[in-house]
Amino acid sequence: MDFRLFESDPPGGGSRLVTRAQGIEKVIVNGTVSVDRDELTEARTGQVIRTR
Repeated sequence: MDFRLFESDPPGGGSRLVTRAQGIEKVIVNGTVSVDRDELTEARTGQVIRTR
């Protein structure tokens, strides 16, 4: 199974190559499940870190 695909990358309107992970059951961020069985959950427990 090929997990590589192109996805749109707004706001620039371009596209990017994305490779999906294989074999990852869950992703846990700050004690909350963010990805469960290859699907995103509604949880948004992290934060964006920006540099100046």
